[in-house]
Formats: sequence, C-alpha cells, structure tokens
Amino acid sequence: MGLCLLEELEVREYSIMGAIAMEKDQDGMEDHEDMKLFPPLKRLVLEHLPMLMGFVVFPNLERLKLSSVDVEETQYNQHSARIGCRLTNLQVMSRFQNLSFLEVEGSGNTKHLLSFPAARAMVHLKHLHIIECKGLEEVLVAEELGVEGRPNLFPRLECLFLKDLPILKRF
Repeated sequence: MGLCLLEELEVREYSIMGAIAMEKDQDGMEDHEDMKLFPPLKRLVLEHLPMLMGFVVFPNLERLKLSSVDVEETQYNQHSARIGCRLTNLQVMSRFQNLSFLEVEGSGNTKHLLSFPAARAMVHLKHLHIIECKGLEEVLVAEELGVEGRPNLFPRLECLFLKDLPILKRF
C-alpha cells in the first residue's frame, strides 16, 4: 500500500524488535522472500535496538546508520538477502552497491566490521563513520586481505571518520 513509496525508515528505542522485514521459514530460520515491501528505500536508521537479530539489505539503500545495535558478527545470506546482526561479519557481496553513507556507532562487542567482498562491493561509498565501537579490532577482516595485488577499496571515499576506537589494530 503506502509502504511501496517509502524512501526513509527510522526505527529507534524499540527494545523488543528482533527483525526488520523478515519472517520465519519452515526451518525456523529468519528469511525474506523478496524485497518488494520497501523497493525504493534509500535511507535506513536503526538505533538502540538491543534484540535486533537481522534486517533485509535493501538494494537501493544509499544511507545506513546503525547506532547501539550489536553488529558484532554480521552476515549476509545470499539466498534470503538479509543481514543478521549476531552472526559473523558483513559479507554482503553486491547488496550494498548503492550505499554512499555508512555510520556504525556504539557497537561495543563488534570485533570485525566488514568482510573484503563487502568492502569491495561498496563502490559508491563516500562517507564512512565508525564511532565508539569499544571492541572493534579491525574494520576489514585481515585474513581476507591476502588478495593478490593492491585492492581498490572505496574508490569514491571522501570522508573517513574514526572516533573512540580504543583497541583498533588496523583498518
């Protein structure tokens, strides 16, 4: 109905929300059949959602802000096009190809933020802000960086803002 025109979605301070645009399949796993619910969604803000376990990666998403959401181990499931906020790392392949702004703030348990394939897919990323992630050790998973040649990551990056990352070892 009216949601098919929605371009911006903000969800804040909702302590029992476990998923955004996902449902259980026959195996009890969270899944998503298609992304027709919010096709033009360009901006998504998720703040203070302690129970959030996953959200769909919307293909037209340009701006994503995650604040006080435990993204510690986030994984992309190729078949269901989802992000699960407590799984392994941000392995999104081409699902963030239109993302130009990414902010992650206050994710205390996050050790690794992005997989190499996820970072390589973010070809339009202009702004990357990582703030107050007390447990963050690496922005990119180091084991995956052993690729031949020098990878061209974030070719359009204009602003990199890193603040209050006390145990960050490497980008």
